[in-house]
Amino acid sequence: MLPDLNLSTEQFFGYSVGIKNGRVVIGSPGDDSYGNDVGLAYVYDYSGGPWNKKSNISASVYVGNGGDYFGSSVSVDKAYVAVGAPKIKIGVNEKAGAVYVFRRSGDFDGELFRTESTREKDYFGQAVSVKGTYLLVGAPRDGVGAAYIYKRNAAGSWIEQKKLIPSRETHGNPYFGNSVSIDGSTAVVGMPYGNWGKGVVYIY
Repeated sequence: MLPDLNLSTEQFFGYSVGIKNGRVVIGSPGDDSYGNDVGLAYVYDYSGGPWNKKSNISASVYVGNGGDYFGSSVSVDKAYVAVGAPKIKIGVNEKAGAVYVFRRSGDFDGELFRTESTREKDYFGQAVSVKGTYLLVGAPRDGVGAAYIYKRNAAGSWIEQKKLIPSRETHGNPYFGNSVSIDGSTAVVGMPYGNWGKGVVYIY
């Protein structure tokens, strides 16, 4: 059982998890290492024995305002690790949200991604999924909710391809984008409060 760490209360270690090819990334959005509730992600590797802590992933060098909740969502693929910070403040916009993508090797050099339409309390990054050259990001409070598809081009830049929105839900807060997953040409987006709380899943 993980972790072999001295954790504080309300650190929320294990709030999100991802695994790929012997590497586990664990989100701890309440971690205070870089400020109150800035958040942190822990990386563990497996090589046939016990799981060994390799490093931490932090967004503090890029934004790190406090209350960011970095690590609320994580996704791991062969080449990349994506981490969401849905409560981060962008400019004057509280809880706008952001997603960081890191390379799996080296020191996890990261780059911040956010859409131009990110607004206050969008919670962009509440859910993330990275697969190959594609990244899917959920923003459940962007209107009735939204999900954004990004693709990494040959130059290494992640470019927004499309904004997904529910086709029939136009009332209340159905939280479209509260969960997401992408695999090749297929994207799946959850909307747990859609259809009057019965829940809906969209497959694209």
